[in-house]
Amino acid sequence: MEFSVLNRLALLEVLPEQGHPVALLRIIHDLRYEASFNEEDLAALKFRQEGKNLHWEVIPDKEIEIGARAKVLMQDVLKGLNEKRELKVGHLGLWDLFECDEE
Repeated sequence: MEFSVLNRLALLEVLPEQGHPVALLRIIHDLRYEASFNEEDLAALKFRQEGKNLHWEVIPDKEIEIGARAKVLMQDVLKGLNEKRELKVGHLGLWDLFECDEE
């Protein structure tokens, strides 16, 4: 699955850190690692804060392998945020990537 910088940031924001069995926590750990930015990414992105806005240079999307369990987990996370009315506009790209159902 191809992830833009914005979707990688959103994924890192919504990935749970607790409350799941060990097997799912390992999947979450792997997703967090894959979505994170390495030194090469950071050098190319040149992140800069301007007021409340974060800006960066454009880099190619990153391919992140998403298994069946990770996909279901992310669908559950995103649908849970939606049910609690905590889903943000910045999460819509993830909603589409993970093929969550519309209400």
